[in-house]
Amino acid sequence: MKLNIYTEKKDLQLERMQRHYALPPEQRFHHLVKLCQLSMKLAGRATHGDPQGKGLVIRKVNNN
Repeated sequence: MKLNIYTEKKDLQLERMQRHYALPPEQRFHHLVKLCQLSMKLAGRATHGDPQGKGLVIRKVNNN
């Protein structure tokens, strides 16, 4: 993991999204899993909130 310290004002959300989308899908997924594991560790092995049962939503892009 890398820590970035900024001294000037930047659009951090845009930069974070650009770094995220530059990665292959497998790495993006693994980063999300690592973040979930970290949040569970910080919360004492408890999940944040109750599961909502929605699962993954996969949509096909309609190019009409």
